[in-house]
Amino acid sequence: MEQRRFATLLRRAGCTSRRGFGDLEVWTCPCEEHRAVVPDAGTISRGVIADTVRKLSCLPLGWWR
Repeated sequence: MEQRRFATLLRRAGCTSRRGFGDLEVWTCPCEEHRAVVPDAGTISRGVIADTVRKLSCLPLGWWR
């Protein structure tokens, strides 16, 4: 999935982002208890998507589709 599309889905789910180190972004869920690190690259791998879904567990099911 393209990074821009994934970032749009995260924003629609109510998440906020801040810059991490290098080419990484730290995304925080609306309740501010969960965080996930996502690369700011062209394409996001399935593994990173799965890890983000697992870490941001308070978001509703299917938010990434």
